Amino acid sequence: AWAPYDTYTDATHQLCVAHVLRELQGITDTAPAGSWCWATQAADAIVALHRLTVDAATTGIAIDPKDP
Repeated sequence: AWAPYDTYTDATHQLCVAHVLRELQGITDTAPAGSWCWATQAADAIVALHRLTVDAATTGIAIDPKDP
C-alpha cells in the first residue's frame, strides 16, 4: 500500500480493498512470466469473499463457512 499508511499508528480502520487488489495486481504483473504467484491466489480469494458477502447482504441468507 501507499508507504505513508505505515506511519498511521493510530488508524482504526483497514485499507480499502480496491487498494489491496491493486497492490496484488502489481505483484502479479511483475512476477516472472510463467511462474506461480501467490498474489493471484490472494486476489482471487478476496474477490470470492466479497461476492459471498454481497450475496448474503442481498439475499439476507447468512454465509455458512462449511458450505462451499
